[in-house]
Amino acid sequence: MPLTLEQIVEEARHWSPEKVCELVDRLIGELHPPAADNDDAWKQEARRRLAEIENGTVRPVDGDEVSARVRRIVSLSDEQLCDQSAQEGAAMLDRMEDEDASRRF
Repeated sequence: MPLTLEQIVEEARHWSPEKVCELVDRLIGELHPPAADNDDAWKQEARRRLAEIENGTVRPVDGDEVSARVRRIVSLSDEQLCDQSAQEGAAMLDRMEDEDASRRF
């Protein structure tokens, strides 16, 4: 006799989080299989981003720095956020100009 949904859930409560995640991933994958063109598009995007990092077009940002920025942004008002964005944008442009100048010499 097949297991009931309740029996499956009860059994899964005894599994490791990794095993539960694997089950969920597999079920989602069967319900919503990824389109082949999406896989190709993501591979192409990953290659493009890697090339940008390797050729120096973009600078990767440390995850801790990103998390700190997000926490800071979430705590700001709209006006403060606009000011903060303008300041960060100006600082980023300054860094890019400095890096560009250092490459010329």
